Amino acid sequence: VEDNLGPVEILPEHLRSLERLCLVCEPNPDITINADALPGLVSLHIICQDLGVVPGTPGMEIKHMTNLQEVGLHSQVDVAIKQGWENAAKAHPNKPNVGTAILC
Repeated sequence: VEDNLGPVEILPEHLRSLERLCLVCEPNPDITINADALPGLVSLHIICQDLGVVPGTPGMEIKHMTNLQEVGLHSQVDVAIKQGWENAAKAHPNKPNVGTAILC
């Protein structure tokens, strides 16, 4: 748990065995998840109403997270952003469920 992290970049060699990640933020997070990062991730929750990123955009990759089963988003995230996450989930090898996140 940390407040005001500033920019966060998760590289492939970081947190290799992490299974669950929950980010709660105000305002929009400045987070980068590089390709091949978080290979053991099962659950990714991003609770940020002003989320402005979708998978496949620079700095946000999920296709390599082969264990990913669920993605949780803020209940009031922009419809277009949620649709982008749902499309990425459909194209993901594991087809994770995209839903509304419960506060971590």
